[in-house]
Amino acid sequence: MRVLVRRWKVTAPVLGALLLSAALYAYAGTDEPDGPGCAPPTELRVMTGAETRTAVTRAANAYMRSDANRKPLGPDDGEAAHCRRVNLTVYEAGPGETAEAFAASVLWEGYDSAKGADHRGSGTGTGGIPAGACRPPARDSSPAGADGADGDEKAEDGRAGEEAEDTEERKAGTGEDTDAACPDPLRDVGPQPDVILAGSSTELGRIEGSLRRAPGPAAVKSYRTVGYSPLVLAVPAALEPRLREAGVRRTGSSWDELLAALEEVEPGLPLLRPDPDSSGAGLQHTVGLYEAPDGRFAGGADRDAERMEKRLGGRSVPAADADTLLCDLTREAADRDGPGLGHAAALVAEKHVADFNLGDRPGADSSCGNSRPADDAARLLAYYPEGVPWMDFQVAEVAWEGAGDAERRSAAVGAFQRWLAGEGSGQLLGGLVRGSDSGGLPLPPSGEAWQDPGESGVLPDVPFVREVPGHLVADAVVADYTRTRDPGQVLFLVDVSGSMAGGGKRELAADALRRALRRLGPQDSYGIRSYPKSAAEPAEAEEVVERNTPGDDQARAQNWARDLPGQRVVPEGAAVYEVLTRALRDTRGDDRPLIVLITDGDDRPRHDSDAVAFKAMEEERTREGSADVLVLSTRLEGCTAEIQGFKNPQDRAECFAGEDAAKKLAEQVAGAVRGRAAR
Repeated sequence: MRVLVRRWKVTAPVLGALLLSAALYAYAGTDEPDGPGCAPPTELRVMTGAETRTAVTRAANAYMRSDANRKPLGPDDGEAAHCRRVNLTVYEAGPGETAEAFAASVLWEGYDSAKGADHRGSGTGTGGIPAGACRPPARDSSPAGADGADGDEKAEDGRAGEEAEDTEERKAGTGEDTDAACPDPLRDVGPQPDVILAGSSTELGRIEGSLRRAPGPAAVKSYRTVGYSPLVLAVPAALEPRLREAGVRRTGSSWDELLAALEEVEPGLPLLRPDPDSSGAGLQHTVGLYEAPDGRFAGGADRDAERMEKRLGGRSVPAADADTLLCDLTREAADRDGPGLGHAAALVAEKHVADFNLGDRPGADSSCGNSRPADDAARLLAYYPEGVPWMDFQVAEVAWEGAGDAERRSAAVGAFQRWLAGEGSGQLLGGLVRGSDSGGLPLPPSGEAWQDPGESGVLPDVPFVREVPGHLVADAVVADYTRTRDPGQVLFLVDVSGSMAGGGKRELAADALRRALRRLGPQDSYGIRSYPKSAAEPAEAEEVVERNTPGDDQARAQNWARDLPGQRVVPEGAAVYEVLTRALRDTRGDDRPLIVLITDGDDRPRHDSDAVAFKAMEEERTREGSADVLVLSTRLEGCTAEIQGFKNPQDRAECFAGEDAAKKLAEQVAGAVRGRAAR
């Protein structure tokens, strides 16, 4: 058996962006023939988060091979007993981008607006564009066989009629085509999901809030709890005796008590938290911090986000997700280039502590590995804050208005849900997550994590907190978190030199720029410069969008990014050192400045002046108050030594390369800006 790549029908304008996002998709299936007389299996698309993607992909592959996938889906199922019923495609999306996608569900490619009602309202889309100004993308990129060819053709006919409408309806006061600044869920997130496996009811609450504010063709229903993982504060094991002396225990202590004890025994200890916009654990932790600081879940009463963020002492640095957070700590410990293990605490789920201590890190990349901590100093212990709701893993069906095969699709989702909750639960939970009984309550812990709690760092007997935040609480928590963050000022530097032509480099640059722009909010500001300005001015940059442009004024920027792959090529090599030096000088004195450099390197002929230019850049970069520099490398070789040299070695900022570089860059930008109050 081998994994098959699902083929999507995509037209040229979006092909590059979807290919660059391929690393975010995991395709489950088998090429073993079913035998004679079998129809093509129904295609189900499963959306999940970064922290659950590996487990969900493992479970999806197991389901493909199981006998459960060969059982009839209803009385009208005439397939032979040896035929598979479904294929599954698993893909990744964070809580924020998922909520935003469902707020624009009418624009989700594959929905046939000719069949359904017109759900476009007067709400606001990405970049402050009125939702009524946005139209479904004029392309066909729905999965072959998912909704039938007839539906695709009718949808295209409906869009063709809209093409002829007065173009003034597509303006937003900018005098420009606003389509590029509009939400496009297929481009931004992925295909229409049939199944959502969320890390908590809170994530589904955010989707529910989106659909209430902006009703569309999607309906989320048939929730089912398949597992639990309590939220924990992961503390270096060496601190446990001193924390005990300070009066806190691993269970029964509130957030207020834990934070006070940490400040007493280890002042200034970095407290690291995943970003609630991209991490299910980060979202649920933020709910717990704001709603249960004293150990009692308030449910929206007397929420004081500002106070809790101050209690964190400004030491909480958002990471994209819990796995990335622990991976970064592992790498920093090895490099001795950051807080590292034993010198930081982390807000994660119980599962992540067990993963880490047992050397089973599903989200870890090759730079982390899966080895166990070398000694107790590198181990983590889980502290369970009192009154904080657990992560309750939910499997939900997404029904789409007008789908021609809705009944069969719903039956297929139900069969997958029942398998996950029953015989397939071990594939999903992996011995590190607590199971769920038929009534939706946690089962007694069993599996590797609890065979030796001293080794795994987690505890078997923990009081269950069942509070389920509704969509109002979820949205209010996210809005409050956003308001506590300082606005950011971002300057994008985009290489348009001759070496960027071909090889998908400009497509990657455009995808990265557009994703990063969508993370900005109205209180943030930004600018865009392209370089070189011309063949005669290789060390100068073109001001595409002026600095200090409000973050929600994006029509011009998004259109420029959309057209970037087809723009003219400046034949002269890029003088990156000089352009970056000028940007560093221009941003000095800004509040929380960030420079995002997109390049394949300084590709001029090598001569002595390069050393002079590099030294000038290095001196400017290391001056006090200089902006952090994030680098996206479009080189096939990735982040080479030269590319790495553009950023300050002392910065926590990173260099990104590869197929998922655009997404990772956008997540890093999100951590440096305020963003939108509710996505």
